[in-house]
Amino acid sequence: MSGLFFTYFCMNLLTNAIADNTIKYIADYYRKLPEFVRKCTNAQDRMKRTKLLLVDDDDIQLSMAEYMLMNDYEVMTANSGEKALELLRKGFTPSLILLDILMPTMDGWETYNKIRGFFHDIPILFLTALDEAKEAKYAQEIGAVDYITKPFGKKDLLERVGAVVRSNYAS
Repeated sequence: MSGLFFTYFCMNLLTNAIADNTIKYIADYYRKLPEFVRKCTNAQDRMKRTKLLLVDDDDIQLSMAEYMLMNDYEVMTANSGEKALELLRKGFTPSLILLDILMPTMDGWETYNKIRGFFHDIPILFLTALDEAKEAKYAQEIGAVDYITKPFGKKDLLERVGAVVRSNYAS
């Protein structure tokens, strides 16, 4: 009986290790894909495009959104509110900030307020897993230009970002 238990235990460990390695491989792939595509893009082409700052603590979401946007926009990423503020203070001035709400340490609402403390004119669009009308209403009340609920598709993201960018250039 103990040999059978040991075999079962080893198979369980092996199965979990394979599953963990598969998840790590997929996450690593999505993290490296935007970097690879960015390297293949002409640098002068990138400089002509509109700059976006994408802020999300979830590396996979961050990479996927970056990948969806990178053919049309110059995308800079930050995986926390603190890092986003640091980029802005160092002189990066995006035409639009896409900001997650649910982040540890400094959430999207606090990040939004701190950004507004020294950058009043950069439009901010919230990207969030929160699918509540009160959250969307609050985002609108404080001055966010839009509110996109995760998960989102490439078409929806590009349309919403494009609409904000076009309206920003029109005004």
